[in-house]
Amino acid sequence: MSTEQRLSRLERSVRTWRLVGIGLAAFLVTAVLMAAAGSRGDVRARSFILEDANGKTRAMLGMSKSGLGLALYDKNGKNRALLALAGAGPMLTLADENGEHRAMLAITEDGPALGLSDENGKHRVALFVTEDGPALGLLDEKENSRAGLVVLKDGPTLGLFDENGKITWKGQFSI
Repeated sequence: MSTEQRLSRLERSVRTWRLVGIGLAAFLVTAVLMAAAGSRGDVRARSFILEDANGKTRAMLGMSKSGLGLALYDKNGKNRALLALAGAGPMLTLADENGEHRAMLAITEDGPALGLSDENGKHRVALFVTEDGPALGLLDEKENSRAGLVVLKDGPTLGLFDENGKITWKGQFSI
């Protein structure tokens, strides 16, 4: 497999991770709307809302069109953690105190994926394991791939990209 094919596969994985993030955002909106529609002490077949002593939602377990999810909220009402089962498989997201998603772990159609984002919610690190092997992508503040490493049966390949996604350096190594 050529270096270009390896790097193309890594970029496809990054795009898949972005779609996972969009799906998660849609699920979160549904979960928040379901939580807001409930009243104190609700226990229903489709959702369970846990409130603190002040009546603030702190946890919500519910169903949506896309699947099942458990959302955990901090004392300020910000969603800080979500465990969801939808689409290709389970997904866990962790958010900072501002509600920005900073870490996502998911099982995708291609295999497990881990994504890390900066304080602005921009994807910066993507790690995947596919049937062909593991891949690591490092992205800039504009979410453009700047470095990629894939390890396949015939050896590892490292690629570096400029701000336009053009390969500036590539190397394949034998183990």
